[in-house]
Amino acid sequence: MPPAVRTRRTTTVRLPSGGAVATRRRLPLSPFDARWICLPPVCHVFLFAAGGAPWSSSPPQAPFPDVVRALSSSLASALQAFHPLAGQLAYSPELGTAAIVCGEDAGVAFVEAETDLEFASLLVKDGVDLDMDALGQLVPDIRREELPAPVLAVQVTEFVGGSGGIAVGVSLNHSAADGVGFFRFMEMWAAAAAAAASSSASEGVWVTGAPPAPPPLHDRMLVRFEGDQELTRSFLRLVAPDLPRVSYMHVHYPYYIA
Repeated sequence: MPPAVRTRRTTTVRLPSGGAVATRRRLPLSPFDARWICLPPVCHVFLFAAGGAPWSSSPPQAPFPDVVRALSSSLASALQAFHPLAGQLAYSPELGTAAIVCGEDAGVAFVEAETDLEFASLLVKDGVDLDMDALGQLVPDIRREELPAPVLAVQVTEFVGGSGGIAVGVSLNHSAADGVGFFRFMEMWAAAAAAAASSSASEGVWVTGAPPAPPPLHDRMLVRFEGDQELTRSFLRLVAPDLPRVSYMHVHYPYYIA
């Protein structure tokens, strides 16, 4: 199908300098991570209907620039706890292995876009197949033929026709996190966005009504064992023998809709 989504601009949400991030600039892949290096990115699309739409009980939608600012600033806040997601997946020929590297310029690509697609056409309906081509245009593409490759990217798309609405598309390299880790990140990002939009945030009130989850632990020493790095190299030689070139497996992931 012809492109129905137009990019307005792309910026980078940067990691803060110093602090705990500075001490964890390189995270080697464990054997449990390396086996996924050639899987396509996992893509999630979160659809937010505009207030006033027949299928929505949402309040009126804030102006799109305000939404973008809130999502961008809260993403930066969440990345302080999930800093590996702002890095790049890189290959070290000297070590024969791969790692997530957070350089001084580490950050997440943040795409702002617009679409003429009708919001209602993307909703799940009984007996109607989802438009996978359309959904694929609502997520950024982080695939690269050769490492380094981004770990995470975000796209926020405004529906400019029909009843309006917003889509938040997220692409994640599967070797960086599993589903539980991904949704912990999304929960922290959502909580940061909600706190930024709440007047009670300055008073330290948790606006979601539940206490925040403990921060993630990125210490790979917890999964170290004798021979672990050689096992990682063995996995990489098996699934990605031409590193730093990457040939993605032909696995069809659905676009997860929420």
